[in-house]
Amino acid sequence: MLLLIQHDKSQETLQYFPPDQTVQFTEAVTMLDLLSPAPNKGYQIQWAATSSTNQSVYLRQDISLLFQDGLLKGVKSLWKESVADLALEKTFQESGNHLFQAVSYHHGEVHYPEDQIRSIQQMSKDNLYIFTDSEAWEETGKEEQTKWNQAIYQQLDHTWQQWMSDHQLDSNRYEQIPLSDILQFQQHPISGFTQAETDQIIGQLWEGLYRNYLIPLIDKKEFSEVTMPLLLISKAGDHLLVLYNIDDQQGDILYQQINKSH
Repeated sequence: MLLLIQHDKSQETLQYFPPDQTVQFTEAVTMLDLLSPAPNKGYQIQWAATSSTNQSVYLRQDISLLFQDGLLKGVKSLWKESVADLALEKTFQESGNHLFQAVSYHHGEVHYPEDQIRSIQQMSKDNLYIFTDSEAWEETGKEEQTKWNQAIYQQLDHTWQQWMSDHQLDSNRYEQIPLSDILQFQQHPISGFTQAETDQIIGQLWEGLYRNYLIPLIDKKEFSEVTMPLLLISKAGDHLLVLYNIDDQQGDILYQQINKSH
């Protein structure tokens, strides 16, 4: 699969800091839009991620991941200093029946005197089902979407379970969350944690994903199929894992200790 890459090489890190209480996002949106449909001749899709804060901050960073039928299709990353707004946009050609899923992480660093640093964060996502053999391109029925979704996740689950077996992980000890479903924790805390604790966990998770998953992918550029990562949250509430692959179907593992503040 051709990887779509848009990345500024000068910024190699993304770092979580305690949350800022005054700066906030006024917009954080990910969009997948069908352009110029032509049945049996392919189509164009616009993939966009935009965000704005209520004031300019020291550093703004946005990253966006695009998956096609559960496999990585593209990576976008952008950073700018002393701005409030960021916009990432890419148009690409495709054909056939597909499910496209885009997940974005919007981030900002706010710097204060005496080297005090705070951060803000927000996530966004969008899904787009394309059925080229349907007469109504943008009105695909829920039944068709459900069947397509089940087929894709059945294949993904086969890979994920193999990764868990390779690392000798007991599936009964973990809550399993595909990366495409991570936005649920923006409104609902991880079981046993407060929303503030969950926000910190998710911010540090993206920090690890950026360093261990996105940057190596961008640097490599050539690879075999890259499967959507799977989050494993320990039911004991002491750690989480991310299973992912870069070089081949052999899964790598990212470990993150998590702690309650009370």
